[in-house]
Amino acid sequence: RPLIAELQTLAQPGDVLLAIYPWQIGYLEAYYYYNGAPLNVVETPNDAWINDPARMESALDAMLKPNTRVWVPALQTLGRIIEDALDANLRARAYSVVDDWHGTTRLELFANAERVPSVATAQTFEGNVTLVERGVSSNPVAAGQDLVRVILYWRQDTPSDLRASLRLVDLQGGLWSQEDREAVAGEQRIGFSVPAGTPPGE
Repeated sequence: RPLIAELQTLAQPGDVLLAIYPWQIGYLEAYYYYNGAPLNVVETPNDAWINDPARMESALDAMLKPNTRVWVPALQTLGRIIEDALDANLRARAYSVVDDWHGTTRLELFANAERVPSVATAQTFEGNVTLVERGVSSNPVAAGQDLVRVILYWRQDTPSDLRASLRLVDLQGGLWSQEDREAVAGEQRIGFSVPAGTPPGE
């Protein structure tokens, strides 16, 4: 129920939902009475995609039009083969907007958008953790609609238990939104949401 509630709150018309198991569609449409924005529900052909990764990549290419958003309710208890393959494929090409856990299911939302330019930073934190590059989109963002696109590139020896905290603050230091994420070695694309109701300004 909490997963469906989050989906109802954040979904936008035309979002794609990749249903990995048929019962996920049943929960969505009948048992939990989802009444959020209309979704384009796609049941994934798991065996075909696992046995032919190029076919999966081609199908995702067809889905990921400019500004497309893709939801993945990834169950983590049955081998996770297709779940991990989808996660790896989408993280490499889209921005991770939602990455939340509901029991044994990881609810992920990816948004396809132009890659923001990144610059070298070589910032080193405690424990010799190094942020090699970073990039943040600078275009105006509509609260409740658009994303701040963030690129982080962590050194390959980054510990697996490290978390990064992204925060939206105003010029007076007031905190308006915060997103804490697991830091992943290599390039990490994060779509930071500006909550509806955030006042205009820098």
